[in-house]
Amino acid sequence: MLRSGLRIAFFLSLLIASTTAINAQTTSSKISPDLAAEPSTADVPVIVQYYKAPSTLETGLLGLLGGVVNLVLGTINALVVTVPYRNLNTIAANSNVKYISLDRAVNARQT
Repeated sequence: MLRSGLRIAFFLSLLIASTTAINAQTTSSKISPDLAAEPSTADVPVIVQYYKAPSTLETGLLGLLGGVVNLVLGTINALVVTVPYRNLNTIAANSNVKYISLDRAVNARQT
């Protein structure tokens, strides 16, 4: 049990370290343009869509990056997360992440 925990911690540390250079250079194409244009250094509410349901490891990574999971959208393999803006590229570097968009209020439209 301890050994598998150490492996997970090592993997997460390696993932975070390997994506640090990416964060400083460009914005990932997996991040919506309106979110990328957001001039924020604070926490932002986002929807992270995955190709496959996020694993415990991926959810743990969000926590290590300062994210708080607010809602699980299981039918569409997505999580509603509040995360520091500076960590979006690190999250987008995950191969299972399909897209990250700003979580906005939705209003009904009358026709």
